[in-house]
Amino acid sequence: MAAVVLDQEPDYREVVALICRRLGLQPLCVDDSDRLLEALSDPGLHLVIADADALGGADGIAMVRRRTDLPLVVLGGGPTERYLEAGADYHLPKPFAPGLLRTTAQAALRRAVSVTPMARSRMVLGQVVFEPTRRRLHSDRGRLSLTGREADLLEFLATHTGQVISRAQIIDGAWGGVAEATDAAVVSSVYRLRRKLHEAGASVRIATLPGQGYRLLLDAGAAPADGGAPGQTAMLPRS
Repeated sequence: MAAVVLDQEPDYREVVALICRRLGLQPLCVDDSDRLLEALSDPGLHLVIADADALGGADGIAMVRRRTDLPLVVLGGGPTERYLEAGADYHLPKPFAPGLLRTTAQAALRRAVSVTPMARSRMVLGQVVFEPTRRRLHSDRGRLSLTGREADLLEFLATHTGQVISRAQIIDGAWGGVAEATDAAVVSSVYRLRRKLHEAGASVRIATLPGQGYRLLLDAGAAPADGGAPGQTAMLPRS
C-alpha cells in the first residue's frame, strides 16, 4: 500500500511521509503536480495527500478527481468549501497537528475500504442514476457532479433508505468522524445535496425530522415533520 505526497516544503513533506509510514503506507513524495498525476497510475496507491498551492488550488483538485477516485486529503490555506466542492475529501489548514492528519488519513482509508465494489457501483433513485464511485448523478437532464462529502452522504442515506439518520450517525458513518465533520457541515451538505437532487429531477427527497435527523423518501410530501408514519421509501436497486 502506498500514498502519494505532494508538498514543495521539505519539512512538511517529511512529516507527512512519516505519518504515512506509521499507517503502513509507503510514501511516494513528489514536489510538483505533474509528478503527482503520473503517480496516480500506480496500482498500489491508496491515498493522495497534497498541498493546495502545489496542486493548483481547486482546479488542481478537480483535475486529480477526474483521474482517480482515491481519497484525497488537501493541506494548506484556502477556502475549505471550494476545495470540497472541487472533489477533495478532507481539508486541513497549515499548520496542522500531526495527530490530526493521522486521524484524517485513517478515516479516509477506512471509508475507502469499508464500501464494497457492489455498494459503490450504481444506484437508481427514481429517474436518476447515482454512481457513488464517480460521484455523479445522471438523468435525462444531463449529468451533475457531487463532492466527495455529498456523495458519501447520499450513499449513506440510500443504504439506510426510509430510516431516520441522526447528524451524529452521518458524521461517523458517512464521513468517518473526522474533526472537520461537524453538525454545521451536515446541514450545509444536506442543503447542497437537496438542490442537486432537485436539479437532476430525482423523485427522492431528504426529509428533515426536527430533533431526530434525516430520512430519504421517494415522494416530496411523504414525511411529516413530527416523525410520524413515513411515506413511501425509495427503491434503490444496484447493478
